[in-house]
Amino acid sequence: MQVLNRTLLTYTDNIEQKLSDLYKKFNEVKIDLAHDSIGGLKKEILLNAVSILGMALLEKLVSGIDFEKYEIVIGSLKIEASLAGIAFRMSLFILALLVLADQVRAFLTAIKLRPVISKGASK
Repeated sequence: MQVLNRTLLTYTDNIEQKLSDLYKKFNEVKIDLAHDSIGGLKKEILLNAVSILGMALLEKLVSGIDFEKYEIVIGSLKIEASLAGIAFRMSLFILALLVLADQVRAFLTAIKLRPVISKGASK
């Protein structure tokens, strides 16, 4: 996952550098808008990387707890805490998959931006 984040950050940096070369050729307002969009994309990449790291640490913390000793009692319902621990770990895994899907969407957005900027640079 961290490799994907680094690759995506490098890719967006390259796009941002090409944008800087276009300032003199095109409307500065549109170029500023594109810079802002790429800046937002980079922030999203970093936020996703930090969230994945946080979820991994939290999962390791939860996996280290011995849930066999505990029971959760809700009214007359008794639930083994180990089931709650497994459910929590699975929810972290599903959340990580959703963040990964968001990263892939961001990468596809960057791929769409690159040819548009390259066309502008060649004019």
